[in-house]
Amino acid sequence: MARPVVEGLEGEHAFAGVFRRGAAAYADTCILVGWGMPVLVLETMKFVSSGNGVGLLLLGLCFLTVPFLYFALFEWSPLQATLGKLIAGVYVANVQGERISALRSLARTGLKYVVSWIPVVNVLGVLAAFFNERKQTLYDMFAGTLVLRASGAGFVRGVLTVAVSTGIFIAGMSVFASSYLSLYKRFASEQEAKSSAPAAPAATTIAAPAPPAAAAAAEKASGTDAPAAKPLLPSTEPPMDEQARRQRAEEAARALRAAVEREAQAAPKKKPKPSPCVIKPIMTDEDLARCR
Repeated sequence: MARPVVEGLEGEHAFAGVFRRGAAAYADTCILVGWGMPVLVLETMKFVSSGNGVGLLLLGLCFLTVPFLYFALFEWSPLQATLGKLIAGVYVANVQGERISALRSLARTGLKYVVSWIPVVNVLGVLAAFFNERKQTLYDMFAGTLVLRASGAGFVRGVLTVAVSTGIFIAGMSVFASSYLSLYKRFASEQEAKSSAPAAPAATTIAAPAPPAAAAAAEKASGTDAPAAKPLLPSTEPPMDEQARRQRAEEAARALRAAVEREAQAAPKKKPKPSPCVIKPIMTDEDLARCR
């Protein structure tokens, strides 16, 4: 970047005014919001869909630290300016016009954050740049820094900075919208596939009906041992619908009733014992006792 053409730092036109600094701030905002933050948002969505809580926490810290490091590192670098300041044609220096140290850059960025979070102080800091010769804001005064403009950084360049920054922002948001929609569709399709996947059928066992007491007694009386029950294995039949299951239950019930009827018919019928009571014309005491 070309440095001021005037000699010394006391020339009024060597200091960047509020308009040029505002154009640079607008350009930095378009770059961060249009390109930097969307990347973090997309990465956050990936971590949310995968359920990675640690990654989500790290991304939350990135939302706070990335803008801070963006300003601090770029203004400390040999460029002495952020990308927005490069477009607007301004740069940061100390009161001697030299490159600032890393510690001074961190202090300047930290003071800028503190001032921007307090609206009243932020307004006063901007107004201070109108009423001092070096056009310093409050955090510039505390940090001992200046914002100078390069040669050719006039009003027209400020207007072009705003126009170019707007185009950068629109392009970034367009890319973000396209990436967001594709990621959202993929996430929605994965959720739909999980919800529509059939659940694995549970292993079912069909218990054989216990033999009735009459059949067990008949087998014991005949001297034949009942065959050993075979171990029940999980059913390999495919799951049945409700109608087939109901039909299977009805068939099993009919078979059980038929088996009970066959056993009842096969059981020997006991003949009723004759009554000891005999009615006679003349009843003795014994006859009366048998009839009681």
